[in-house]
Amino acid sequence: AGTIFTGLSFGAGLAIGIQINEVSGISTPAKEIGTLKVYPNPVSDELRVGVELFEMASSVNYVITDVNGRTILEENKSNVQSDIATFNVSNLPNGQYFFKVETNEGRSARVFTVVHK
Repeated sequence: AGTIFTGLSFGAGLAIGIQINEVSGISTPAKEIGTLKVYPNPVSDELRVGVELFEMASSVNYVITDVNGRTILEENKSNVQSDIATFNVSNLPNGQYFFKVETNEGRSARVFTVVHK
């Protein structure tokens, strides 16, 4: 990464300076923390989530967000390594959502679709 500076002069004391900071596009993905299964997918009423963490987590955060990143639901659990959780999604409009499991060690996420007939 570096800085590029360009100066333009138009005479009569008028000048424009442009500074562009180059940004590296390299990022480190979040560490996967285990196996995450969401079913059924698509879902209309009750989403079930199977969580198998690689190691016991003292604090686990379950989060459902919409495609715009808005948090729809958040639930915290303690001392989890294996869990099957159920979430009522019958009030959500049709569309795609993200289910995320977050611990101090990292996170796992899956996409699911809500479809009402």
